[in-house]
Amino acid sequence: MDLTFIQRFAPVITATQAPTERDERLLMDREGDLSVYHAPFESTNRQAKVALVGITPGPTQMVNALQAARSALAAGSNFASAVQAAKATGAFSGEPLRGNLVRQLRHWGVDRWLGLKDADELFGSARHLVQTTSLLRFPVFVGDTPYAGNPDMTRHPLLRRHLMEHFVREAQALPDAIFVALGPTVAKVLQWLVDHGHLPADRVALGMLHPSGNCTYRINYLVGPRSGPAPHATNVTAYDQGRVRFLESHRAGTVPAQAAPFVPEARPAPTPIPARPAATSAEPKFLHPSTAIRHDAPMGLLTDIAIQHTYRGKKSPAPLTFTMHPFENTQGEHAGLFEVLRDVDELPKKVKRSTHLTRAELAELYARGLVERFAIRLRLRPGTGQYPDAPPGKKVPAACIVAGSDFDRRMRAVNVKTPMSEGLRLKLTRLGL
Repeated sequence: MDLTFIQRFAPVITATQAPTERDERLLMDREGDLSVYHAPFESTNRQAKVALVGITPGPTQMVNALQAARSALAAGSNFASAVQAAKATGAFSGEPLRGNLVRQLRHWGVDRWLGLKDADELFGSARHLVQTTSLLRFPVFVGDTPYAGNPDMTRHPLLRRHLMEHFVREAQALPDAIFVALGPTVAKVLQWLVDHGHLPADRVALGMLHPSGNCTYRINYLVGPRSGPAPHATNVTAYDQGRVRFLESHRAGTVPAQAAPFVPEARPAPTPIPARPAATSAEPKFLHPSTAIRHDAPMGLLTDIAIQHTYRGKKSPAPLTFTMHPFENTQGEHAGLFEVLRDVDELPKKVKRSTHLTRAELAELYARGLVERFAIRLRLRPGTGQYPDAPPGKKVPAACIVAGSDFDRRMRAVNVKTPMSEGLRLKLTRLGL
């Protein structure tokens, strides 16, 4: 286990002021809009039989891991034990993330292959059988948004360096693990690593969805009875083919014995990846992740917030009931932001004003009680089904936030005793506040 980073950042982790999401004291690398921060995810379980691979740790995982390491170090644990505690606590933590992951593992029969009663044991009594990891070991952000695959990490020099120095070395230290790609972005990169001789093809499983809350309704469909048509942009074929290949290749009771470490076969050096062309006015150098076509979350639904709504308009002969969620805009200057609205008295009539918030600003809005105090509405879309009219703006009280969800944790982490963030303050003026 490489303890270089935990030793370097231990003074920050144990400081009087606890580290937070995107804490500048934990900055490791920065290039343009890209920032890489430390979180103690260096632990490698060399006995693992399955490695669950995400893109990069998110804000919730980052904070949870830092808090676990902080507690362990405060209790007198050594660096190695602190990193292990952080990895066990932070990896794929929070709901619905972990629940979505467990349900897919269960559906693929990973628990039966490993001889477990249920897949959730991989995060408890059977933790010794799993390595939870990411292509980019340490949390990466584009601006204030978690990195979601754009720019391409196989082409971007900074990201490719982190991929090769950390994930590839980690993979070579897991001689007997099956690498399970979580989402199409991970699948694409793992296939690139296979093609370039860094991973053996027979130890890579492709087809699972990323377990984020944005994919909950797709995962519900894939692991369920599938009584209706597939949700929009759900790659049923890739999921089913991956599941069949896994079930055929890794039958229950056939867990492989310890194998020799993987050594890439001798082959000519791969052709260097051409540098990305210089940006033009028609093509920004780095796109915001939400402006890309994201097959795992095309609508950017924030399913951590949910409210029932019944449509009784003219475009349906009978009432239609939907479970509605806030959603990220996908185009233009408001891409990646959530729209909120408020009616303002501007004599002689009321007018509707709106503004667009980041996820962090939306969490702060709820934490400070401003949503209900000022009758602020959220623009919503249904998790499943087609809403007959334009997405409505609805009052969504804090009671509609899923307890224990990533958004709930983010909201509770807001220190309401400190001044309001400048970004939120400015945007509230657009709502007449």
